[in-house]
Amino acid sequence: MLKMEDIEFSYGENRVFEKLNLEIQKGDFLMLLGKNGSGKSTLLKLIFGIEKKKSGKIYFNGKDLDEDIYYGRERMALVFQNPDEQIVSHKVESELAFAMENYGIPRDEMRKRIDNALEITGLSHKKNAEIQTLSGGEKQRLCIASAMVMEPEILILDEPTSMLDSKNRLKIMEILAEINRLGTAVVIVSHHLKELEHCRKVISLEKGEIIFRGNKIEFIKDLLIQKEKYALSLPTSFQLARELYQNYSIDITDEIFNLEKAGEKIWDSL
Repeated sequence: MLKMEDIEFSYGENRVFEKLNLEIQKGDFLMLLGKNGSGKSTLLKLIFGIEKKKSGKIYFNGKDLDEDIYYGRERMALVFQNPDEQIVSHKVESELAFAMENYGIPRDEMRKRIDNALEITGLSHKKNAEIQTLSGGEKQRLCIASAMVMEPEILILDEPTSMLDSKNRLKIMEILAEINRLGTAVVIVSHHLKELEHCRKVISLEKGEIIFRGNKIEFIKDLLIQKEKYALSLPTSFQLARELYQNYSIDITDEIFNLEKAGEKIWDSL
């Protein structure tokens, strides 16, 4: 679907990307990882044409976006870190209708899409609510619903859970998993390694270079062996898995998100 070829970009004399190549395929559920300054947010800006690349090509469904940037924008949706920077209306239903009204979508179709998006995000009971009454987690779910009413082929989210507690982070990831199951490719920028449970692929950036691309199990195994390479903070379960692998040659990578199964494997190994 989305393909970036030999992308070069700089902020003045500060080079961010040199010959970057990346592809997002239909049905992907991909996490984009990297510490601050690695180029994650810049990459998203280039995809949406917010920043202009120095050279290289970006294609969507084989179409060169240099020739028609709106072709890509109409088929992708972006959700920001802070929902208050994205919400433009005072009521939930009008927020969901806003973009569709600008595109001239018929009223009957609008109502159908709004109801579907609210159901997926668990906000059906908030359809007529004032947005100021929503919690932080509900606001973020509203932003996801606002993106989904446009029926994007790719949904891209820039650290959508960073301002939420663990309960709301889990809820957001479960919603994204359902959106992906229904056919939309999902790309999430995140620092929370626990959220890898719902993803299938990983791309890790370091100073504008891709230092890993592959499935999540391959990534986790590499992370446990070469923690210093990625400079990421490990959750407790990852730290335990690393100690077990390095000191006892016990590999619980496949069970790292299921403590009960991990415990059974550790017991059997001992």
